[in-house]
Amino acid sequence: ALGIGAQGLGGLTTVLDVKVLDYPTHAANLPIAMVPNCAATRHVHFHLDGSGPAKLEPPSLEDWPKLTYAPSNARRVDLATVTREEVANWKTGEVLLLNGKLLTGRDAAHKRMTDMLNRGEKLPVDFTNRFIYYVGPV
Repeated sequence: ALGIGAQGLGGLTTVLDVKVLDYPTHAANLPIAMVPNCAATRHVHFHLDGSGPAKLEPPSLEDWPKLTYAPSNARRVDLATVTREEVANWKTGEVLLLNGKLLTGRDAAHKRMTDMLNRGEKLPVDFTNRFIYYVGPV
């Protein structure tokens, strides 16, 4: 289990969807896009008028699309042994079941690593043949 948790910050696995895309939405998320459980936080709207806490109406479950999950049609990927050739064979829209250690980082981590490399310093983690999940705004 990946143990990604809410927003990719540890805890229980809450990833809702993983897709292989044919175009990037951010330079750091090629070639896999992971959609963690954050749709509710991105789409909530409320007004604060100073009279007390915000009153949020729970969404109707009827508003959510019906999803099908067919793991038998998914490609299993072992992150410890996957090769560049295997990655090159992934198809757009294909479901991947990832297993193994996945590094996570956000903008601050990217900046810190870039600064360290520019200063000629060694990175605190060996990134050779490792996967990095950009835990950014989704």
